Amino acid sequence: MDHHPVVLVTGVNGFLASAVTLELVRHAFRVKGTVRSQAKADAFLAKYPHTAQSITFVVLPVLDTPGAFDTAMEGVDYVLHLATPIFFGFTDNEKEMLRPAIEGTLGLLRSAARHPRVKHVTMTSSFAAVERNGFGRPGRTYTAEDWNDTTYDEAAKVPPGSDTLVYTASKALAEKAAWRFIKDRKPQFGFTTFCPPMIYGPPLQPFDTVDQLNFSCAELWEIMCGKQQDLSSTPWPQWIDVRDLAGFFSYSQVAHILATAFPEQAPRIARSDNTPPDVDYRIDSCKVKKDFGLTFTTLEKCVTDMAKVLYAKERQCRT
Repeated sequence: MDHHPVVLVTGVNGFLASAVTLELVRHAFRVKGTVRSQAKADAFLAKYPHTAQSITFVVLPVLDTPGAFDTAMEGVDYVLHLATPIFFGFTDNEKEMLRPAIEGTLGLLRSAARHPRVKHVTMTSSFAAVERNGFGRPGRTYTAEDWNDTTYDEAAKVPPGSDTLVYTASKALAEKAAWRFIKDRKPQFGFTTFCPPMIYGPPLQPFDTVDQLNFSCAELWEIMCGKQQDLSSTPWPQWIDVRDLAGFFSYSQVAHILATAFPEQAPRIARSDNTPPDVDYRIDSCKVKKDFGLTFTTLEKCVTDMAKVLYAKERQCRT
């Protein structure tokens, strides 16, 4: 009999989920992973053939339809909900961002509640759920008690061009809906949420070219390849390494690290004076350090490890 616990990972081929899944496999967990298409599953197995005996893929093109997770939830002990819509340039705030985030989360929890074997559900939320637009307020220290106060109606009605407000609202509203479900339904499983800031580090997900990078990796790649020359402002200075899932950083610090670690790339990287981030608020991560005993990865290691992968991919695409 197979006694290895089974973990359902949503969006298993994503940036964060790929790193988490490989760690689960390394620790002998069995994984059920949701993907949008069979091609996504095939790409993952092509990159990591050693995981074939440990992962079962479930194709779910749409996550927010009623009962979408019922089949995937069968035989599962633990759930890691890591899939959520993240893209900009949408035209329908509710249809493309708010409803999928909220209904996808509630649908997963409802399904888990129908399967008594499920012991715990962990959901990756975001610092966006803590503060409106993901920007900190001067003099404030943020803790697990803080919330983004954007309402559903406000996010649904803002005009085009307010993508950041709508996206951050979707994270807060999805997490609030989840906690209401836990309070009202009192399911058999435990529930935990994490609210990481921008996640960086070496991309472990399958990708053919740097044009296919996820949002956060693409942001730093623009510094690595020289496209981003303005280092004066860092939109989201909060960060964490994908392998830690904290701190603050600046574009200037990233450019300095890159030019030092990769001198052959320095001519195309914006000149930097290694200016630290200009922030006047703090994030209290004492709880996660205490509960999980984490020692966070340094910015230098995060950036250099990430750059090694991306520069290698760039060279591969040129040959």
